[in-house]
Amino acid sequence: APEIGLLAPDLVLYLDINPE
Repeated sequence: APEIGLLAPDLVLYLDINPE
């Protein structure tokens, strides 16, 4: 699904901004 492809970078950004 293209939506996952679009959200993947956002998820990486989120994890990069909020390391846990």
